[in-house]
Formats: sequence, structure tokens, C-alpha cells
Amino acid sequence: MADASRAGQGNATETLARLFHSAQAYAEQQGQTLDAVADAWKEEHANEMKEAALVMDDMVRRGICNVSRHTKLRPELLADRL
Repeated sequence: MADASRAGQGNATETLARLFHSAQAYAEQQGQTLDAVADAWKEEHANEMKEAALVMDDMVRRGICNVSRHTKLRPELLADRL
């Protein structure tokens, strides 16, 4: 847990870069700009778009701190206790 934030940001950054390069390669295959093929790429790569949304959540909205999404701990261990 000591480096969860650092590692999480690093993983998110690497994933976002991989997705961006994938979209760029798609644009090059089509012989068009990334802006021109963005909508088509989104439609054909719905799973990657979901992954990108989670990555942005991690990077911008503190999603890295969402322990239930980033751990294999049992729900009982993650439940709020009063």
C-alpha cells in the first residue's frame, strides 16, 4: 500500500499511452488524422473506451484510491463498519 498511488498513476499513464498509440495506429491504417477517425475508433473499440474511462478516473478523479476496484480483498474486509 505504501506506493499504491505512485504505482497506480504509473499504470494509468502506461495504459493511457497504449490506448492513444492504438488509436493513432488505427488512424494511420485509415490514412486519416486521429480527429477524422475518432468516432469510428470509439465505436469499434468499445472495450478500450471503457478502459480509458477507468484510467481517466484513476488519474483525475482519485480512482486509484478506490480500493474495491484495485484489490482482490473480500467485500467483508472492505465494508464500512460503524
